Amino acid sequence: MLPKSPNVLAELHATSEIIEQTFLVTSKQEYASSHPSMLFGGDLTTSDGYFTIETLEQLLFERSQMRNIPAERICPKSSPLSDPAFQLDPITYLFESFRRSLHFMHSKQEFNVQMAKACQTQIFRQASLCLLLDVEMEVETAAQSLLNLLITYTHPHSDPDNVAAIDAFLLGITTVYEDGSLITPIRPLVRNLLRKLRELGEDPLDSATNPSTDPLQHLLRRLTRRDTLPHPGRKARLLFQTDRNGLLNACILLAKYPVTAELLLEFSFPETDSASQQGWRYEDGLLGRLLIASPLLPLQSIQTSLLESSTGGNTWAGEFFTDQVPIKPSVDADKSTIWQLITELDKNLSLLFMNLLRTGKQSEVVKNSLFRWLGSCLHANRTRKQLANTLGGGGADDLRRQEQQFELASDGFLNNLASLMVRLCQPLLTPPAAAVGAFFQSKSPLNLIRPAFVVSQKAKFILPELVDETRLNRQHSGDVVAEEKGSDTFPLLTDLFFLAHTALRLAFPTLLALHFETNRQLHQWEQEASLRSSDGESAAFMVGSLLGSSNSSQDDRFIHYCLRERTSRFLEQTAVLSCPSRLHDYLAFIATTCRLLVDLASRDSAELSLLPEFLVDNVVEIVGYLRRLNDDFIESSEAADVALEPLLEFSIVFMHHPFALTNPHLRARLAEILEALIPFRDDEEWNSRPVGSNLFTASGLRFIRREELMTTTSAACLKDAIAALLTAFVAIELSPGTDSTTSTLDSVTSVVENSNADTSRQEMVQTAAVSFEEKFHYRRPMYACLRFWYGKADYDIQFKQLEDLAVEHIDDSRPPLLLQFLSLLINDATFLLDEAIGFLAQLKQKERQREAEGGHFTNREEESMFQHMSRLARYHISLGLDNISALRRVISLCPRLVTHPILVDRIACMLNYFLSRLVGPKSRELIVRDKSTYGFRPELFVEEICRVYVNLGLDKSGDGNSPTVAAFLRAVVSDGRSYTPDLLDQALRVLHRVATDTQFVEQFSCVAKALQAEQVAVTEDALGFEDAPDDFCDPIMGELMEDPVRLPTSNKIVDRKTIYRHLLSDAKDPFNRQPLEMSMVVPETELKAKIQAWVAAKRAERK
Repeated sequence: MLPKSPNVLAELHATSEIIEQTFLVTSKQEYASSHPSMLFGGDLTTSDGYFTIETLEQLLFERSQMRNIPAERICPKSSPLSDPAFQLDPITYLFESFRRSLHFMHSKQEFNVQMAKACQTQIFRQASLCLLLDVEMEVETAAQSLLNLLITYTHPHSDPDNVAAIDAFLLGITTVYEDGSLITPIRPLVRNLLRKLRELGEDPLDSATNPSTDPLQHLLRRLTRRDTLPHPGRKARLLFQTDRNGLLNACILLAKYPVTAELLLEFSFPETDSASQQGWRYEDGLLGRLLIASPLLPLQSIQTSLLESSTGGNTWAGEFFTDQVPIKPSVDADKSTIWQLITELDKNLSLLFMNLLRTGKQSEVVKNSLFRWLGSCLHANRTRKQLANTLGGGGADDLRRQEQQFELASDGFLNNLASLMVRLCQPLLTPPAAAVGAFFQSKSPLNLIRPAFVVSQKAKFILPELVDETRLNRQHSGDVVAEEKGSDTFPLLTDLFFLAHTALRLAFPTLLALHFETNRQLHQWEQEASLRSSDGESAAFMVGSLLGSSNSSQDDRFIHYCLRERTSRFLEQTAVLSCPSRLHDYLAFIATTCRLLVDLASRDSAELSLLPEFLVDNVVEIVGYLRRLNDDFIESSEAADVALEPLLEFSIVFMHHPFALTNPHLRARLAEILEALIPFRDDEEWNSRPVGSNLFTASGLRFIRREELMTTTSAACLKDAIAALLTAFVAIELSPGTDSTTSTLDSVTSVVENSNADTSRQEMVQTAAVSFEEKFHYRRPMYACLRFWYGKADYDIQFKQLEDLAVEHIDDSRPPLLLQFLSLLINDATFLLDEAIGFLAQLKQKERQREAEGGHFTNREEESMFQHMSRLARYHISLGLDNISALRRVISLCPRLVTHPILVDRIACMLNYFLSRLVGPKSRELIVRDKSTYGFRPELFVEEICRVYVNLGLDKSGDGNSPTVAAFLRAVVSDGRSYTPDLLDQALRVLHRVATDTQFVEQFSCVAKALQAEQVAVTEDALGFEDAPDDFCDPIMGELMEDPVRLPTSNKIVDRKTIYRHLLSDAKDPFNRQPLEMSMVVPETELKAKIQAWVAAKRAERK
């Protein structure tokens, strides 16, 4: 045999050294090193005793299969068996060997690096072989060992180097075989991972070894379990749980490799097809168990609360807000903790799913499984979108909602999922995505959104109900569907965009509705506690109950328990809804959505017809939440990088153009966005926040960004702001579902008198007022916008332009927009103020009956009805003042249209009627015990109405020739129903007493004198026209006609202003109910000339 060269010997020696140090083995009996090693020899080494790469595979196989350590293999003999060199678990040994090999990977010598790589290759092959052998032997030892390593080295407090090592180790194992043969060997690892997640939520109440000996406690536990979702339990849902964080970190790593990612998704689906239809089942899978962490708890039932309060239980206490009497510092601290934990959870969940998405690019199976899981989960929970509409309905609605809720995923799970999906759309949350024209810019992320996805086969696979959703409009939908039917390839961002909106729709509105319902119930319990407190304060009642007053009854303990439980739920919901990181993402997401919609509408794109309505719903819900409950967030540093311009443009463009958004109800709701963006909040002194719990209400709003938004010259859409607002205002009146044939007051009265014993009176009252409340819920934000814009030149000019158009097109077949708007304002003012007056008159009688019973109705149902009627009165009064102030402002800007014959009589009659009710003899009917209870300040009504008289009746030119003033004065005094010569004198006396503006009082005095003079002239005219021929008089009003016209369908002759007023609200001939438009009426010029001649002759006779 030829001697080996020195270079070969050196390489052999170096190779052997690396193997020995990496795997802690030796071939020398007389081991010189003090570090323990295991002795190997024979065929595993060369004749010179060197280990080689060629024999390393056999060496590792023998080493991995050892079940004990023979004494003769221990070197040195005194080495402890606990040393890593004698590790018997093969996976642990291989991982530790892999970590030792990393030392050589950082060597500056290329030979060492290559040898380390060769060692790692054999480590990965041997680890994979161990997993495969376990399958053959039907054991799970290797998989369990790998899971233990994974959990140990991904713990939240683990060293980053350890995380990197286990990451590389897993990558090496999973890439040994490319054919997916490791799926079965690694399946036990993921199964055991899910088992560990489920163990985190084990509840001792479920244990068969822990039966309750007390039947009452057993029943209580069953009811308590009924209040929570069937599975998982409370413990599994804890937001702060370090062990789950470690398991989540493990999943983040496993999601990076196709084999393990596929298994993560496999163990996330419900086990059976029937279970996949139950929404809550998705919480019990692997991904679901990671998504359920939340501080939110469901509201407890009355039955559970009653039992808990009687037995001293405390199941009301959640993870946070557990103080018996919450104080602001403690609440703020808990809220801050929740925000921090939610932000961390969202970050980790997004890492997990981003890894799954990246792995999906390598594996079509992973990609399809991921989107199938997301879509199936949302589909199984689709009925949650209806829960927001049934909350607080009472009776059967509550029972139905509870039954539905047991089958669906929790609020915490779905809100986590919604936040996750929005975060996955990260490119859409950046400022460039919301830039003007972003949808048509090739490099913009918004350009990756394809509306045609809605009608694609891919959408049917992921979101099967998407194609059946109501669309924004139907203009081009048929054509687009035909063009796009064959296309089924879309950017990933398109899939995520529609999934995010679907998730938001199921999560956010329902939680917000639950929050309002919790607030309502909490307010009820606070009122109940106040009635039982010695000083009338619910806080004093809480303290008294907490100290265990000897006089506290079972009822008191029950009220205290319910009050505390609802307080905790309210604070939990507040914390989740107001999480700054989530609100930033939501606001950025809807801003980009608005940009998408505006860009499509700006080009009348056919693709707009494909998009579902719920995109707009989500925008309105999120902005509406910010406006009502978190108004300062828009000005906060968290939202500083979110553009507001897309929201402004969207609200104006889509309110203004029905072609873009067909649904008038949805267009009307866009006023909520405008209201949120105006730098102004209810400055009218009668406005106040809705009644509810006042827990830690913040005040002191800032409007810096919104001031800039409304004053910028670049916002071209603002030039259409008034027309857009008026278009939406008019459309909601003309759409079905909002008109009520009877007044709210009549409905309430009917309920009180006729309700039977089987139906809740309050429920019927609420039902009676639905259409009214719906319509004015839409309009109240519009009033706020009009208040802000009034007096600003740019917007006043818009009103003037609309007035010019209205006067020019007054006889068009379709009434001009401003004319329709003014007509509806007059209708609303009449309705609201009349209802308010009627409620006050009834409440006055009820107060007397209530006082006779000691200040409260002894019948709880009657007291509840009284309180409900009080709230309705307050609501009507507040809205009535909003309405009359809006009317006053518009009238001051558009006197020509208001004093047109079509409108002037209606305006005058309305003003006279309400002024007579407020200052005339009948005003005594409105004297209630405490006006402030109902927000009733008659002096404000009187002042607003009198300002309308001044705006229309004061001749500012001074020459006495103003046609608008003359028309108004004549209309006021011609009202024979409410106007009396001393009406304005009575109003003047009230103004002298309450008005602070002396100039205004003087102006009103001048109008009163002008009306007295006009009264004389009208009286003289009336005396001369009493014998007018019948064919000169209007058959409907019985008055002398000024401009007679013939109705073509009935051949009747009426005054032009009479039929015009009729057609504003009913486009049919009043005599035969045939369709009729103003363009169809025929002027009777000959008859008009006869009437004018007759009038002139009569006046000449008097002279």
